[in-house]
Amino acid sequence: MLSILFEKAPDAIYLNDLKGTFIDGNEEAERITGYKREELIGKSFLDLNLLSVKDLPRAAVSLGKNLLGQSTGPDEFTLNLKNGGQVTVEIRTFPFTFDGKKIVMGIARDISARKNTELELEKTERRMQKLIELSSDAIIVKNDEEVLFSNDAGARLFGYDHAEDIIGHFLDDYYHPEFVDQIHRFTKARRKGEYAPQRYEMKIIRQDGVERDIEIRVTLIDWQGSTVSLGIMRDITDQKLFENRREAVYQLAALLNQAISVEEITQKALDIVSLVMEYEMVSFQTIEGENLLVQGTRGYEPTEKSIPVNGVSIAAKAARLKTTLNIPDVSKDPDYHEASPDSKSELTVPIILGNVVYGVFNVESGKLNAFTREDEILIELLTQHMASALERVQRVTEREAYERELLEGQLRLEQEIELNQLKTRFMSTATHEIRTPLSSIQGYTEIIQYDQSNLTENQRKYFKVILRNVHRLSVLTDDLLDLQKLEEGKMTINIEPVNVKELLLDVLNEFKPILEEKKQTVHCNCLDDTLRMDKLRMMQVIVNLLSNASKFSPEGTLILLNAEKIGDWGHFSITDSGVGISEDDMSKLFIPFPGITVDGNVRGTGLGLSISKGIVELHGGEIWAESDGLGKGTTVSFNLPIKK
Repeated sequence: MLSILFEKAPDAIYLNDLKGTFIDGNEEAERITGYKREELIGKSFLDLNLLSVKDLPRAAVSLGKNLLGQSTGPDEFTLNLKNGGQVTVEIRTFPFTFDGKKIVMGIARDISARKNTELELEKTERRMQKLIELSSDAIIVKNDEEVLFSNDAGARLFGYDHAEDIIGHFLDDYYHPEFVDQIHRFTKARRKGEYAPQRYEMKIIRQDGVERDIEIRVTLIDWQGSTVSLGIMRDITDQKLFENRREAVYQLAALLNQAISVEEITQKALDIVSLVMEYEMVSFQTIEGENLLVQGTRGYEPTEKSIPVNGVSIAAKAARLKTTLNIPDVSKDPDYHEASPDSKSELTVPIILGNVVYGVFNVESGKLNAFTREDEILIELLTQHMASALERVQRVTEREAYERELLEGQLRLEQEIELNQLKTRFMSTATHEIRTPLSSIQGYTEIIQYDQSNLTENQRKYFKVILRNVHRLSVLTDDLLDLQKLEEGKMTINIEPVNVKELLLDVLNEFKPILEEKKQTVHCNCLDDTLRMDKLRMMQVIVNLLSNASKFSPEGTLILLNAEKIGDWGHFSITDSGVGISEDDMSKLFIPFPGITVDGNVRGTGLGLSISKGIVELHGGEIWAESDGLGKGTTVSFNLPIKK
């Protein structure tokens, strides 16, 4: 029974003499060392090199104690295994006498796994210690009276340099008076197992008198046999400032939504940023043409009100690049353009509407590296709200301008319609009122002129003048009546087949006296073909065009009258070598009373061209004029459709 217990024991059991020579060993001894029992028996641990060099002195001490009849252990040794590996064992030795001989029984337990665990725990503890030391959060352990532990971050939070500087301090001395009672209530409730928030915000007053906002998370832990508080604290002063400023930006957004002008948007943005967000120097600049114009500032007076967009300045560069620029030291930036002698750092954000830079918002400080990423976020958020407000105002302004222009256009149209109606009524009344006495004057004048036996030479000349002016008035009244008919859509045309050559020769015979008076000639390229048209109205058109060509051409000049077929059109043109038409006056042709002045000629009414245009268009054709400029003659052409 004892031999079985020896053989199957969970620990290695071996027997050796006082010289360290092995006498026997069990299965676990074989397993641990890697040697068979027969390889162990008769050999010492020195023969087998079982022990590491560093363990030999302690092994010798143990044998010495065994020689004196003393037990040893537990002692740790590192065994060199047969396979070249190593294992850590814990050995106890017990000397006894058997058959008159002194023998030592050793019990070895493999503790490699435990040692590895201990090493890992030690490494973990060191890592945790390092993390605590390097943590940016303050980690403090305290009882009801004093600080028991702190990392360096905890010391810095309260205004000290090193952890040991705050050990033993009473934290109540640093709590803001407003929060002392609350903290005590939470602590008592936590110790009684009652509810107390694990995380809350409060204020402290550092040893240098500076107030800071902190966020604290508290839990109870066991510390060297006592229940104490573990506090993890984070300085959230800058975060609170950022949140307050961001809230100010949101409030500004609500105000900007009510703004009705660019000026109001500018003033509200500058006020919020300088007064509420407490930036030292603030400016808003817009792009006008090729320049950045300062629309408003707070905290300083700019040295210049205008800076070229392509010039040297941080604001101009931000506008060109369409990106935020945060310059920690303006003296080292080649693009810095001094706006204030007190400026040392600058933050500029472009205001972008769509894809176009509208302007820039600029903040400056008398401190180096004054602006953080949080400042960039705030100003970018601000400019987004400004861009939205500016775009809204721009849309409203454009809509109002469009509506105003639409209303003005409608009023002009109504006035024009009213004036046209008034003009039409006047022309109708005037022409009819003039026509009757004019016919009487013409009739009686012709009767008197017919019997000239009793008239002097001068009287006969006077009657010729009267008849000529009566004829002019008669033509004018006829033109006014025709224009009225065209405008009212009451002119009718009688379409019939007309031989073009005969039509043109009839026109030239009728026009011959006028040509002879100015010693002018007409060369006619007459189309000998038939077209469908209103003969009398078409004669009226050609006479009007020939009259203008003669009137505005010098004596003795040649006028070209051309008629031909071009495709499905009958093409007519009258070309003169007269005064020509300027580019500005070209657009005034074919409208009544155009106000065109020609040197050396009486200003025309323009009725002839206007009526000619109406007649041609009634035929389904078109009419136009061409000229190379003043003094270079004019060609007036019109097309008539060839109707089968």
